[in-house]
Amino acid sequence: MVNNKKVLILGCGSIGKRHARALNCLGVNNISFCDMDKSKLEEISKEIKPTAVYLSYDEALNQKFDAVFICTPPALHVNQALKAIRSDCDVFIEKPLSTKLDGINVLEAEMINLKKLIMVGLCFRFHEGLKRVKDLIESREVGRLLSVRASIGEYLADCRPGVDYRKLYVVDKDVGVTLDLCHEPDFVQWIVGSLPSKITAYTGKISDLEMQGDDIAEMIITFTNNVVASIHLDFFQRVRRRNSEFICTNGTILLDMADWNICYIKIYKSSSGKWTNIEIPMQRDDMFKAMDKEFLECIDNRTEPSVGLTDGIKLLSLILSAKESSKNGKTVIINNYTL
Repeated sequence: MVNNKKVLILGCGSIGKRHARALNCLGVNNISFCDMDKSKLEEISKEIKPTAVYLSYDEALNQKFDAVFICTPPALHVNQALKAIRSDCDVFIEKPLSTKLDGINVLEAEMINLKKLIMVGLCFRFHEGLKRVKDLIESREVGRLLSVRASIGEYLADCRPGVDYRKLYVVDKDVGVTLDLCHEPDFVQWIVGSLPSKITAYTGKISDLEMQGDDIAEMIITFTNNVVASIHLDFFQRVRRRNSEFICTNGTILLDMADWNICYIKIYKSSSGKWTNIEIPMQRDDMFKAMDKEFLECIDNRTEPSVGLTDGIKLLSLILSAKESSKNGKTVIINNYTL
């Protein structure tokens, strides 16, 4: 049962709050918070009343939780997840899985050995617009998919009102836009339904934002089924835009997800020569509720989540390959995802 779960949220920033709201809406009434920043614990506790709060992760794990939601900076994820599964907890890890592949093989081995579940927070797999697009592609309603263009741009300094962006972990050298806005590379892989075979990319810092990480990424990805994708990410676009284009043999699908509360789909079919327009009302937290509900049900049923550790590894491997391509100025051949 969802409502009998004992859950710890580790990291009480904006994403920790979002999971707390989602879990509370799902009926989970035993939620504890852990953060080294006392002010964050006080702030999140005003929104959702906790069972307990902790400044120490080790102290919290002594209380034997069913699940830990890891919502901390990505460089901390792997070690914190290891501690959780060794404390007999199933684990939800926010995206991205990490900033590097180091240690993930140990985490995978421990997960298997201890029979624990790990879900990675790639919430756009639960976005109603993208789910509709995936259904259209898989049904071949507009023919076979040939090419994808996906783009996201937003101004980092405006993303979190009242928060100094220069204090966010996303400005760090090892994170930047390429890792923080990794949903596009993930959902493109998911919808294409095939593994990438090679990638050519540029990642860099070109704006006046005060950050060490990259603020732009351009990727061209070829998949094993010959679909070609172009992906653009940036942190400096002054008006938030999030658009995708799926070009098929018998038509085109356009998706606009810039507004968190509604998405727009336009479908062109060559057979009719006309466009069909679809509007899907939604709320941003809907994705998180659906994702967290699946995770809790997986814990009950001891079934693998639809977005597991392997998916997180695939995405991180792709992003790191993009960074390698940019650094060396060469196309990177992606043979497999073995660690």
